Amino acid sequence: MRNNSQFELVESVALTRSGFEVRVNVARFSSARDNEITITNGCASFAEFDQEITRLVDALEEIRTQGETRFADGPFGPKSIL
Repeated sequence: MRNNSQFELVESVALTRSGFEVRVNVARFSSARDNEITITNGCASFAEFDQEITRLVDALEEIRTQGETRFADGPFGPKSIL
């Protein structure tokens, strides 16, 4: 499932009760150096760093909510995103 988020919820068919498994991938990143994946902007102060961490946590919480709907009991799940 691709969107404008830095992270994405990815699903694969699997031999599980639900018939699938999900994982979180890094969808977007930058690279200041070879073989380096950067997921925050550069920070010159703790306030900037704290803001970046909050942004990452918020993005992961959104992915958690998407994943929760995949595994929910009742009429809402488990439901494949494939």
